[in-house]
Amino acid sequence: MSTSRSLTIVGIILLLWNLMGVMAFVMQYGMDLTDLARTDPVTARAFAAMPAWLWIVYGVAVAAGTAGAVALQRAFWDIAEAVTDADVGIGRNAPVVRLISPIHP
Repeated sequence: MSTSRSLTIVGIILLLWNLMGVMAFVMQYGMDLTDLARTDPVTARAFAAMPAWLWIVYGVAVAAGTAGAVALQRAFWDIAEAVTDADVGIGRNAPVVRLISPIHP
């Protein structure tokens, strides 16, 4: 037994969304404001006015979201592996499954 396909798809979508957030942060933090001011002066002024603490909060939020999405995917795979190992009678969860299963008295 493995995790449901929809749960895996949602997890992958969340991971991709957070990776896009990481890319947006890196591009916004590292952009040259003089080049941006030539094409979009309002956005350049907004980025120039952002205090350092806000950049830190932005970076931490993006990193935490991505770490959470990775942990969620890892948890899905660990659960699927534990359930599969228990079903075939191997792994650390097998004795517990045998105790409660009517097939294995």
